[in-house]
Amino acid sequence: MKHITILILTMLTMAGCSDALVEKPQSIAAELFYNNPAEVEAGLNSIYVPIRRGSTLGALYECQHEIYTEYMYGRGSHAPLNDYTGLDQTNVARVGDMWAAFYESIRNANIVIQKAPLGSKLSPAQVEVYLAEARFMRALMYFYLVRNWAGVPIRDENNMDVRELARNTQEQVYAFILSDLEWAETRLPDNPRASGTPSKWSAKTILTDVYMNLHQYDKARDMAAAVIESKKYSLVAVEKVDEFEKIFGADISTSPEEIFYLKYARVPNTQGFSYPQYCHYPNSGYYPPGILYLLQRYGRKCFPEKLG
Repeated sequence: MKHITILILTMLTMAGCSDALVEKPQSIAAELFYNNPAEVEAGLNSIYVPIRRGSTLGALYECQHEIYTEYMYGRGSHAPLNDYTGLDQTNVARVGDMWAAFYESIRNANIVIQKAPLGSKLSPAQVEVYLAEARFMRALMYFYLVRNWAGVPIRDENNMDVRELARNTQEQVYAFILSDLEWAETRLPDNPRASGTPSKWSAKTILTDVYMNLHQYDKARDMAAAVIESKKYSLVAVEKVDEFEKIFGADISTSPEEIFYLKYARVPNTQGFSYPQYCHYPNSGYYPPGILYLLQRYGRKCFPEKLG
């Protein structure tokens, strides 16, 4: 009986180990994905994820550039920037995170560009529109990179797996940007695929900026004129500070000013926009922050438990 009990326990233990060793894949290989519109659009959405983070366009990229302006005031790790003493070690690491995020978005765009044409349930017209969005976003990432680092390595869908790439010249990067944007501009839809994604008017607007940076002013003028003459966009009338809520208020999801935005929301928790908390630090002397602003706007009675 004792031997039978031991045998049964051994068999149960082995069965438990067998279950624990069964592999449960947590991801899908790119070769098996990108076959239908839902899969390709999931791939497109992944392009936006790295640059939406607070470490990039969600906050710190803007801060790194705007900390010198009159309406911002650096403190803590940002304080050295106000005195033009250069980047401290904390901010060097932050800049490195931005570089990595831009290339992560480029990698995700390259995968869509490489795999979407092979999709088994996609029409040629669908593929063309998806590629246009991916190439627009790839060009936009390189536009950020080239303006901050001049010449950078160009990673496209053909050299994604190459470990070491030589640094391209600034002229080569701009030529690559123009190739992507000019291709995308003629193939993107008149209206975006989803809120926060590009249209052909987004491409024309970015092309205007690129042409300006290249001093090709005639081309910039023509692109800008096309956007203006479309009459699809207009400024929101704002006469007082409080009326900026017409543009940036919590209940505003879009506006006629919007040509291309990264979209943020209060819910879910991971979708918040953290840049505003860095603006208008105490001592900046401008738009009052925090409780002082709330008191001036809404009055003392709003916080009786805090103020006594």
